[in-house]
Amino acid sequence: MYTLQLCFCLSLAIGVFGDGEVIFLSKPPNVEFRGHEPCDTGIVKDICSTSLGFTTYQTSEWPGLYINSPFNFAESVVVVALHGVASLGLNEGHKFPFVADSPLDEIWTSLESKVLERYPYGENQSLVEINCDDDVRAAEINLNKGNLKLKRPSVKYLKESEDEDNSFISQVALLQAVSDKIEEKGVPADGLPDVFFFNVKGLHPVIDIYGENSNTVTEAKNLVISTVQQLKEVFEQAYQNKTLFLVLSSDSAHTRRFRRATTELATDRNLAPVYDENYPVFFNIFLWFTIAFIMTIIATSTVTACMDPGRDSIIYRMTSTRMKKDN
Repeated sequence: MYTLQLCFCLSLAIGVFGDGEVIFLSKPPNVEFRGHEPCDTGIVKDICSTSLGFTTYQTSEWPGLYINSPFNFAESVVVVALHGVASLGLNEGHKFPFVADSPLDEIWTSLESKVLERYPYGENQSLVEINCDDDVRAAEINLNKGNLKLKRPSVKYLKESEDEDNSFISQVALLQAVSDKIEEKGVPADGLPDVFFFNVKGLHPVIDIYGENSNTVTEAKNLVISTVQQLKEVFEQAYQNKTLFLVLSSDSAHTRRFRRATTELATDRNLAPVYDENYPVFFNIFLWFTIAFIMTIIATSTVTACMDPGRDSIIYRMTSTRMKKDN
């Protein structure tokens, strides 16, 4: 019994403090962030959509986002997703605790579908997803700006002879190459929303091997921080400060194991089912329409039954077998 209570309390603590953080390093002029309320994957998706001017619902109940005017929305959203990392240690930007209740890739999928729903392919908008652990050719195809020139950063503690270290260095080099290419080529001035999503998975194994407080991990995080800052400056210049740039870190690869265990312990608690967010809307529509329809039928039937055929109803008078005609 005590074990069950302890697990439940720990799961609440994880839910409150999150398993990562989201840092907004740049924002459009009409967007303002306040407080430090926790947010989940759905809220981050809505924040990105709202910043682009798309209609959303969940963010209206989240107190961290304010829209100051209906103008000057973001022209681009740039997301750097750090998988398996609880915190990058950035000291700038506006931070919120993050709870990864679904895969980070869902943010990209949601943004891509919303942009394509309003602006189908062929209108020259940039929708770019780059997995930094893929080969360079895949990144060049997605970015569509020519060949990328990779310059591997100099390191002191990271070892290029180790596979995990070498993979991480290559991912950082790819991010830097993308930053240089966008600075060189610029972005299309078509006035349509652009989305850039960068998946960085190489920092996670480095932390697992060397430990969070090691010099190697500190060097690795500093490399990511300097690269992210360079990338942010390039996008701010390219979009004239009308970009939403955020760094999303999630250590759900570790915390999800504990959540799965607590979920198994809670399966016998007879919890209510989880409904879709639109369920109350449809429920009220069907409920009140049904009530109004039934009351209308009852009222119509009652009036018809109490009708005087000789005086009130032209239907009875015109269909009578002894109908009188004026000649």
